[in-house]
Amino acid sequence: MVKILQILRNIDKYLGGFFFSALILLVIAEVISRAVFAAPIYGSDEISSYLLVWTVLISASYAARSGGHLSLEWIQALLPQKIRYLLQLFIHVCAVAVFGITTASSFLTTWNNADTTISSLELPFLSVFVPVVAGFFMLALEYSVQLIVLLKDFRNVFIRGS
Repeated sequence: MVKILQILRNIDKYLGGFFFSALILLVIAEVISRAVFAAPIYGSDEISSYLLVWTVLISASYAARSGGHLSLEWIQALLPQKIRYLLQLFIHVCAVAVFGITTASSFLTTWNNADTTISSLELPFLSVFVPVVAGFFMLALEYSVQLIVLLKDFRNVFIRGS
């Protein structure tokens, strides 16, 4: 179980990197196609938009894990340790709730529209929105893991006072 969790927690940086690389290559190909051949690549704008959203959502859990999200640490540093701990606890509980609800909602939306197509490219709804569901799921998972780690530290903060 720990091994599976570790694989899930690390797949985000590789998938995010893959989507970002694909986005860059597609934009470069589009620029060359327009400049050299005077012909755009059909659907490249739309695919670029999807790749950008996928990159952000898939990579967000990696950013959360590596401390890349904005946190206003200088304000938190002014607070006493117990208040800081409670603030972090509150933030992580809210994050788990919000991303859990968003995961469930995006899953249901994707499931209910699985047989439809979207956009001018006639892409299946499923192919476009599965990475969105995965991104929100990985965010919920990451913040859940961080919340468990925080809860394990409760004794050190409140009972031992360290």
